[in-house]
Amino acid sequence: MHSNHNHFKYRYVITILSKGELLIWPTDRLTRFETARLLGARALQISLGAPVLVKTEEIEPSKIAKQEFKENVIPMTIKRKLPSGEYVTVEIKKAIENWVKEHPSEF
Repeated sequence: MHSNHNHFKYRYVITILSKGELLIWPTDRLTRFETARLLGARALQISLGAPVLVKTEEIEPSKIAKQEFKENVIPMTIKRKLPSGEYVTVEIKKAIENWVKEHPSEF
């Protein structure tokens, strides 16, 4: 299947909004919504029998997913759709690393 959308890999993607405002999309940061989606999706995968990627005694899928996130082994990709219709791939390893550093109380 061929896609008409281009996939770009930039540190930041800058989009000019209709009012002339700049919108900066860092590709090495996650939004709280992306973080929640990653953790929820991974917990669902684990609950459905996906292999656990960390050594743990934990049995609750959401706690296992959180531990995998903290250890930066979540096997997923995030592609953001920009207002222009283009897609940008998030640097997931760096983005998770940054999230864990910036939100230490969550782990």
